[in-house]
Amino acid sequence: MNYLVLSMLFGILVLLLAVILWIARVAATRAEERHAMMEKALEEKLSKLEEANKALLAGIEAMRHNEAAATETGAHTLENLIHELDQAQQEIKRLRPQVVTLTESLRLAEERSTRDPLTGLLSRSGFEELFSAEAQNQLRESYPQPTASVSVLYMDLDGFKSYNDSEGHDGGDRVLQAFAQLVRDCFPRGTDLIGRRGGDEFVLAAFNANASIASALAQRLLIQMSQDGRFQLIEGEPQVTVSIGIMDGTIEPGSDIAETMRRLMSLADEAMYRAKEKGGNTVCISTNSVLHKALDINLDSIE
Repeated sequence: MNYLVLSMLFGILVLLLAVILWIARVAATRAEERHAMMEKALEEKLSKLEEANKALLAGIEAMRHNEAAATETGAHTLENLIHELDQAQQEIKRLRPQVVTLTESLRLAEERSTRDPLTGLLSRSGFEELFSAEAQNQLRESYPQPTASVSVLYMDLDGFKSYNDSEGHDGGDRVLQAFAQLVRDCFPRGTDLIGRRGGDEFVLAAFNANASIASALAQRLLIQMSQDGRFQLIEGEPQVTVSIGIMDGTIEPGSDIAETMRRLMSLADEAMYRAKEKGGNTVCISTNSVLHKALDINLDSIE
């Protein structure tokens, strides 16, 4: 019986030992499998890191290559720009004389359209253009009441046709030029506009001057002209004189400046013809003038 018990105990012990060995083998196998799996995962991670590192190195190399290419291209582009700029400067230098000539031609063309070529005074169109511009300027600067006062003097030379026939066209041209200079001397203000209407007719617009002031200046013009040898054919006797008609008025804001100018010129022209009828060498103020109506006296002749 003791032998049987011992045999059974021994058998159980052997069985336990076998189980323990199997468990140990299984645990070892699983540990190896986990280790193998960990090694595989680590190898995969390392492989991915190596691939990423290769890609990074490739990117850096590509950037270096592109930077070098860009530097070379930029240098080439800059060189082209410098070359084109140099060509442009040479072209500007070549064209500059032509531009200067063209500018001068345009200036002369504009001056011819606004200036009388013989006397240098304003032409018809130039006078009308500057009259409107100066009237607007006077309206802007007037204070406190925005109005522009102006006197228009219409002038026509007396005896010019006879002088021209006697002395020839060159002599007549010299008289016209001398008269233009004399008018400029008697009316030197920058706001005084002097124009040649054609032939021996002239017109003057004196801003900020009423008929009284304009008349006094016109009288001085007559006196100086009578003493100027350029207008004498026989020494001491004036051969060419001038008849002057005057009309003054005001220009209001919003009014038709061109129409006002035409009306003043027309009335000054009528007054000038009255001066002609009186024998010339005379100043006549329009009967429509405020001065003429206020004084209610005969101002047709001022000698």
